[in-house]
Amino acid sequence: MGWVMKKVARYKNLSAPTVVCLGILSDYPDGMTLDDAVAGYEGMNLECERRAVCTYLHRVKQLGFIETKGVNASTTYHMTKAGKTELEWWRALVG
Repeated sequence: MGWVMKKVARYKNLSAPTVVCLGILSDYPDGMTLDDAVAGYEGMNLECERRAVCTYLHRVKQLGFIETKGVNASTTYHMTKAGKTELEWWRALVG
């Protein structure tokens, strides 16, 4: 029962767009820029404004799944170990 509750609680932490954000980031092992993220969403036929993508990245960062390097236009996003674990869990969940 505890295992099921843990999965349910975990499921509520991330929305689908933020999980997609982790998936896109996994395609960029050396770091992803904001432009890469926007292109990733567009490549999946998900219409997202740049501002929305920034929001998703910020949410995922607050959860500790990504970290940033650089500032402003030169900012790159990198997945943390926790982010990799979370992405693996989601991929196992959806198959």
